[in-house]
Amino acid sequence: MPPLVPMPVARPISVLPASRVVAVLIAVLGMVLLRAADLDNDSLDDAWEAAHGYSTLLYTRIIYVDAADGSDSAGDGLTASTAFQTIGKALSQSFTAGDENVVLVAPGTYSGSLNRGLDFNGTDIWLRSSEGAASTVIDLEGAGRLLSLAHGETLASRLEGFTVRNGYMASCGTAVHLSGSSLTVRDCVFEGNRSGRKVVYDYGYGWTETWWQDADSTAAIYASGAPVAIEECVFRDNTSSQTMYGGMTDNA
Repeated sequence: MPPLVPMPVARPISVLPASRVVAVLIAVLGMVLLRAADLDNDSLDDAWEAAHGYSTLLYTRIIYVDAADGSDSAGDGLTASTAFQTIGKALSQSFTAGDENVVLVAPGTYSGSLNRGLDFNGTDIWLRSSEGAASTVIDLEGAGRLLSLAHGETLASRLEGFTVRNGYMASCGTAVHLSGSSLTVRDCVFEGNRSGRKVVYDYGYGWTETWWQDADSTAAIYASGAPVAIEECVFRDNTSSQTMYGGMTDNA
């Protein structure tokens, strides 16, 4: 008769205390979060987003603009090396409501028709410079205003880090016009924007009359029907000139 083989003795299953289970779960979750550096799935590292002032919870889409090295025809605006050349081209792209929509502008001087008369078309957009107002200038060349919003944009729409100069409009905002729309304006310089034009009328016989006209309800920024936030901005040498109805005036 073969010898009997002893049967293995079953050992009791150890059960972790609830507090230990919670600690393990927290540790595992922490490891997952450390590895997930892009919680909003926008292909931008969360640490980088936080360092540059972007949301880590909203999908951030950045369209790049570079006056010196960009191209409206060959670029797609999706990287700094494939930037558009004008702000107008960047704003013509398709944006998604609810995302953090950013147009990021490189240092330089921006002028011409595609850098004025701009509109966000009802989408909240953050138009910002990468290096600040001292090195990023929008020269409106006396041919219009920079921006006009009238489609219900909110204070999530932002204009940040530009010097805006030489705007001209006869009424309601020589640089920015807001009608029923909001805007946050931060770290900008508004200078040399004006309204009013000089008129000389010759009655004949050596008799002429000179006056200023076309300056109605205007300033560098005009807002009506919705709140506007202006933070850390400088206004200088912006003028509104009219002598037909009440005299010549200067304003911010």
